[in-house]
Amino acid sequence: MLELALSLAVIGFAMVSIMGLLAVGLNISRDAGDDHMASQIAQAIMADCQGASFQTNKAGLSSTTFQIPDFDIFTNVHMLYFGKDGGMPSMEKEPKSYYAVEICTNPPPVKVDGMAFVDVRVSWPASSVSNRTSYYYSTVVTRR
Repeated sequence: MLELALSLAVIGFAMVSIMGLLAVGLNISRDAGDDHMASQIAQAIMADCQGASFQTNKAGLSSTTFQIPDFDIFTNVHMLYFGKDGGMPSMEKEPKSYYAVEICTNPPPVKVDGMAFVDVRVSWPASSVSNRTSYYYSTVVTRR
């Protein structure tokens, strides 16, 4: 009888340990999914900016897929909000918004026609102000 009680105690201890690891594993899996979606959103925005046409009358660029307005030297920051699935963005923060994306264009340090730096910051959750995870991405967009 003592052996049975001891074996049940060992099995119970092992089950509690496994349950604790399961919760940690699920949190890590969720975080990895959020990280992956953030990088996919940033990649799509940077690809869209690289495929955009530069405006002839200002030092900006105009995006096509995400409907980012023309950037110029005065309004070089633009915000987009994406849902948890990363689908099409909205310009306004909505209750279903999960990712907040800030897109900035900056002129190069030396005046070069047809060149701009694009910085993309993806933060989530969009509803939180102080406790956000943020990733920063940068690219150079050039035209000949």
